[in-house]
Amino acid sequence: MKGWLSAELCLGLIVLGTIACSKPQVQTKDPPIVQGATQAASGLWEAKLKIGPSTFEMVQVPPGTFQMGTNATGIGWIEKNGIRPVHSVMITHPFLMQKHPVTVAQFKVFVEETGYKTEAEQGGGTKIYLGKDKWEYREKVNWRNPSYEHELYDGFDWVYRDDLSRLDAYLTQVDSCPVVCVSWNDAQAFIRWLNAKGGPVAFRLPTEAEYEYACRAGTTGETYGPLDDVAWYVDNGLGYTHPVAQKQPNAFGLYDMLGNVWQWCEDKYGKDYYANSPSQDPQGAGDGVKPLQRGSSWMNGKRTARAAARDWDDSTFRRTDLGFRLVAVARTQ
Repeated sequence: MKGWLSAELCLGLIVLGTIACSKPQVQTKDPPIVQGATQAASGLWEAKLKIGPSTFEMVQVPPGTFQMGTNATGIGWIEKNGIRPVHSVMITHPFLMQKHPVTVAQFKVFVEETGYKTEAEQGGGTKIYLGKDKWEYREKVNWRNPSYEHELYDGFDWVYRDDLSRLDAYLTQVDSCPVVCVSWNDAQAFIRWLNAKGGPVAFRLPTEAEYEYACRAGTTGETYGPLDDVAWYVDNGLGYTHPVAQKQPNAFGLYDMLGNVWQWCEDKYGKDYYANSPSQDPQGAGDGVKPLQRGSSWMNGKRTARAAARDWDDSTFRRTDLGFRLVAVARTQ
């Protein structure tokens, strides 16, 4: 199969959906990172990177400055996660960000070519929510089988029941759904596989500063648009993931930056990092060991589905509402 999976670059126009918020201050002076990229209605460069049978739709996010974190109150458990103080951050270089999380179809190509087994498949399964703030790892729950049919709503909370299941065609992870039940280590294995194919760009995960900056897309509120319009969260998520890019994008043309699935970031958590991080291109705590997550998911409520929300866990951690998306930069950058 490796022969027909040789990398090639295919660039073309990506038509944006309806923008749900104000236009960002686009810096069009930056040249495109890859040759042949086209300029979208937003003013940003967009490109399709074709690698074997998979196409990665990318938006070139321009450099800029934003206020990272939040002064909002009443966020519950997320308040302990170091979202203060609000501080000014400058992203000094443009970067390509995938328009939506990596899909089941894209991850499947990687598995089929390499024979890779995720950490959930190697043993231990995936952590699932049992209800009433209780979580537990379950065998046989993995990216192929997230077992959403066992997530039932009891009127107050989503409750996982092994002995009960619901019949709903949408509970199946279709190819256009974001891949879940993958650890940070699994995401890194996928990225190494992509980068081994060569080409003009190097893939990686976004830093959390890049993620929040791209999520906000020039806005300063807690979300980049009305939450029901832009995100799958607890009020409309129905207990499972949904195909990517079904909700409205932000002003950069990025989908599912809030809701649907939490997404792994490249950098690591540090308790006091916000108070001490550099003002330009922060890379995470140098002594941190637990990778960060951004974006919230179908399981979270309005207090968590916000641009500044963050979480972290071990690099081996996997959950039924946790995936990732790609960033790419020029290999010479």
